[in-house]
Amino acid sequence: MKKLQSPIFLGLLVIALLTSLLSGFVGVAFAGNGAFTWQNVTDTFVVFGSCSDPNGVYQITIVSSGAIHYVENDSGYKFTWAENGSYFIEPIAADSPVTYSGRYSTQLQDNLNRNSFMFKNSFTNVGLGSDGTRETFHIVTHVVVDGAGLVREAENFKWICH
Repeated sequence: MKKLQSPIFLGLLVIALLTSLLSGFVGVAFAGNGAFTWQNVTDTFVVFGSCSDPNGVYQITIVSSGAIHYVENDSGYKFTWAENGSYFIEPIAADSPVTYSGRYSTQLQDNLNRNSFMFKNSFTNVGLGSDGTRETFHIVTHVVVDGAGLVREAENFKWICH
């Protein structure tokens, strides 16, 4: 397993913040109860690092399908997001010309009631490089805040290059 590289961590932080921002936006847009689904939506964004160059800058193009569900009642709310799809990574400013393609999936769950708050996110991708290398990336984050304000959090991060 590779050591956690600072640019990778910063890239993940940006993705996590964007996901949180989008989650909040969707929550506002679907106040009450609602659901939203999508299929074969293409999106492109920039990230830092890959197995071939942990410090490089890469463009990722994803094709995703997924569903979002939101339920709100007098006790609180529950928000779930499930998405999966394919991706293609190409270098923008990297020392290596290696490209990657593969599949990914992510699930997010957010619950708030009068006594506690729970957030859980799981993200996994498995890709193959144009040079034959394989990249597996997995992160699970779990945060619980109880009624007394006690915060418990756990994170498991694995980035494997083989």
